[in-house]
Amino acid sequence: MMTNQLDIVIPVLNEAKTLYIQIEKLLFFLKDCHIDYKIIIADNGSKDDTRIEAQKLILKYKNKITYLDVKIIGVGIALKTAWKKSSSQYLCFMDLDFSTNLTHFHEAHKLLITNEYDCIYGSRLIKNSNVIGRKLIRTTISRIYNSVLRLLFNINSSDAACGFKFLSRNYLNHVNKFSVSNGWFYSSELVIIGKFHGFRMYELPVLWRDDVNSKVKIFNLSLEYLKEMILLRFNLIKQ
Repeated sequence: MMTNQLDIVIPVLNEAKTLYIQIEKLLFFLKDCHIDYKIIIADNGSKDDTRIEAQKLILKYKNKITYLDVKIIGVGIALKTAWKKSSSQYLCFMDLDFSTNLTHFHEAHKLLITNEYDCIYGSRLIKNSNVIGRKLIRTTISRIYNSVLRLLFNINSSDAACGFKFLSRNYLNHVNKFSVSNGWFYSSELVIIGKFHGFRMYELPVLWRDDVNSKVKIFNLSLEYLKEMILLRFNLIKQ
């Protein structure tokens, strides 16, 4: 049976050093939000003490946190597994570093539960966005990446890869019919597929503070992204 709880998935990989303090930041922010929510820590293949830190949080905040051991490395598979086990109509995911300022949470959640949009996603590359501490090379690569997506899929999205997304269960079910990725590209698929099929999408300008310790290696992901973009394009066309 579906519920109106908001399930917040945080994908993690070897985050023992930062998990406890970051989740407590999120809990502190949410304590005055007056919404029904659950935080799902989706561990995709950690080899450090991430599980131990998660268990400490669960003991302290019993009904608000669950830990999911996905075992396979990949942001996409972590999200898919967590959401498959979820029974909520309303879903979201955020990166553990909270590079997207949490103040945007309220607006995104409100837009989602009023059923005005199928998917709300953050953008660092549109008017009224504010990006702090991001190197020019990363911004340039992001702009090139999104330009390729616009050309390949004929969509008008500025920042499909931003790790701050809110979506309905029905929308997720549609996306997963076409998804080809279990990795980082899945975050972009959550936008591309909806845009391609004309769903109600809202691009939210965000305050973004770049994490200097980010594990995302843009150049290393380029070939993987290119392959999955081509696969997704064929998958969308053949349907």
